[in-house]
Amino acid sequence: MRRSREEFQRANPFRDPAWRANRVYALLYEGHEPSRRRDGELVHAYHKFVRRYLSIRGRKAYARLQASHPALLLVHELAMQEDREVPAILEAYLLTDLSLDEIAHRIGMTVEAATYYEQLFFCVRDRLDATDWILGLLCAQGDGEPPRPRDGTPTTADRHRFYKKMAYQGGHRILDIVIAVLSPHIVIPLSLAARDVDEAVRLRVKALYALESSPLATCNPLKLIQLNQKLAAQEASARQADSAPSFNVEAILAEFAACGIKIPNTPDAASTREGGRDGPN
Repeated sequence: MRRSREEFQRANPFRDPAWRANRVYALLYEGHEPSRRRDGELVHAYHKFVRRYLSIRGRKAYARLQASHPALLLVHELAMQEDREVPAILEAYLLTDLSLDEIAHRIGMTVEAATYYEQLFFCVRDRLDATDWILGLLCAQGDGEPPRPRDGTPTTADRHRFYKKMAYQGGHRILDIVIAVLSPHIVIPLSLAARDVDEAVRLRVKALYALESSPLATCNPLKLIQLNQKLAAQEASARQADSAPSFNVEAILAEFAACGIKIPNTPDAASTREGGRDGPN
């Protein structure tokens, strides 16, 4: 007897996290209906929803669909939107040990919507202990991802991968801080600790982000380790100073610049000197 796709995907070592959604899109493209025996209830429900969504003509039809399937409509449009910031943050939180209730609260959606998103587009919660599989997902480049600029500046896709790596390796508290430092438009409620991040932590997050996104991470890991040690030494000396701690931002930036690594959204030494503490006049 043939297994259902649900059973097969539970054991599939090459599973795509969006396998249910991709199954629906393939069926729609081919003009087929889901299998009553092999496809699960969610594939049937989402297939029916997308067909109805694609047939919408006018605001009244859209309003009726929104009233009958608010959670599915939300996650479908979230997954389809061009701006990937919120989906990337949601997927990063799905890689932590937070419950779906807590994740939904952070993102500002219902638990039903968070569950739909995880099951349809980022089905990873049942495999969080499969480290090799998870890290393989986090390191993979997306289809159609634009190449990195010649100056080595990390791309939006690099930032989103970094969110997920930090979430999986550091947990939700680390992710809160990373989002507070790197997200261009914070759209989720953050903990008080994440909102009040000092300059040393901000620079460390940005430096780690630059290192993780740099070719140096693979072509010269020893240099990466040395840079990390120098950054840690700077922090230690700042904490142990007799007077008010002073974190030498310029020295750290110079170390990274010497290796051709650009730390994002950080003023260079020249602009810092010209502007002084209060910024340029």
